[in-house]
Amino acid sequence: MHNLVKGTYYTTIQAALDDAGTGNTIEVADGTYEENIIFPINKAIILSSVNGKGVTTIKGTGDDSVVTISGCPDGTILDEFTITGSNTAESGGGILIEGGCSPTIQNNTISENNASYGGGIYIKSGSPIIGGADEDNDTANFNIVCQNTTDGNCTTTNQIFPNTYSHNYICISCAGCGGL
Repeated sequence: MHNLVKGTYYTTIQAALDDAGTGNTIEVADGTYEENIIFPINKAIILSSVNGKGVTTIKGTGDDSVVTISGCPDGTILDEFTITGSNTAESGGGILIEGGCSPTIQNNTISENNASYGGGIYIKSGSPIIGGADEDNDTANFNIVCQNTTDGNCTTTNQIFPNTYSHNYICISCAGCGGL
């Protein structure tokens, strides 16, 4: 991992994220990285692979979300990874988004994850932009889940475009909805 702003190299993605400052870009070299990563709160960081999702994999260690993004400011980006290897009883196997943040999740393959809700992506609170995702996950209930727990989350600011989803179904439950 290479922090382009600091010019520093790291042995794990998490170490690079922990040391990064707002506005830093971290490029990840080809390979499989067996770790669960957590984006730091209140830092807009761009995390991208050098040569794309076909050769750069974040493989979770099993019991948690592979990627957790919580409380991040605009400008946080996750780009060009294969995200796999979660088997959690919690929500958000591949990616968990919470804390009201609105990251950009683009050009990722999110596959072979398992969770109670949101095997691929679980949006607890926030309005992410999700684009160019390929998903094929096992999950007890739903592949992408958007849980609107506070005002303004998971509304029309969400954009999900040129994606391929397989082995999924959609369920919408709306109590007190109006003004669509």
